[in-house]
Order: sequence, then structure tokens, then C-alpha cells
Amino acid sequence: MAGKDIITMSTKELKRLPVIHNVINKQITQTEAANVLGLCDRQIRRISRAVKEHGDTAIIHRSRGRPSNRARPPGVKNKILDLCKTKYHGFNPTFASEKLFEIDKLSIHPDTLRKWFINTGY
Repeated sequence: MAGKDIITMSTKELKRLPVIHNVINKQITQTEAANVLGLCDRQIRRISRAVKEHGDTAIIHRSRGRPSNRARPPGVKNKILDLCKTKYHGFNPTFASEKLFEIDKLSIHPDTLRKWFINTGY
């Protein structure tokens, strides 16, 4: 078993891989692959070149496992939730977000706050 890696792929990526291998082996054209996968020819060329150079792992999206660029730092999220549990206990997400902005100068969209409440069981 030494030397073998386990690669986690989404269903979408698993469906792409055999099609890209068919393009590399010249069993289908890039245009046919583009039609099958719903991509443009340029993306097929880019993906097939990456698979040739880096192997099957190149099919995996490189952003996987990284936090979102739009995500708030965990400390800010915890601070907001702590304020909502203590200072703004019983407030609905809309009213809590308004008070967080007015009093504490923390800007948070009510829908985001609502999702955080649901996820934490608040």
C-alpha cells in the first residue's frame, strides 16, 4: 500500500476525470468534451494540460479546504454571538444587528446573524 494516496473528489470532479482522460488519449475532441461537461473549449484545454502535468489531483479545485474570503474571523463571530447571548438576549436577528451597529459599531447583516443563531442553537 505504500506510495498510494487517497484523493477526495466531489461527484462533479469524478465525472470530469474520465472525460478529460478521453481528451488526453484523443478518443474524443475537446469540443465534444466541452459539450459533455458544459464547459468551454478553453477550460477543457486548461484542465487537460493540468492533468497531464500534475496527474489526477489537478482536477480538484484548488480552493478546497480554504476559508472563504468573505468569512469573518472566528474571534469577531464569537464576540458578536456572546453579545447577542448576554447584552441583546431575546432580540431577533434584525433588531440585534441594528443594536450591534448602533451601540457596538459592529456591522453584521441580519441574515448572517440569523444563520449563526440557527447553527449555534441560540
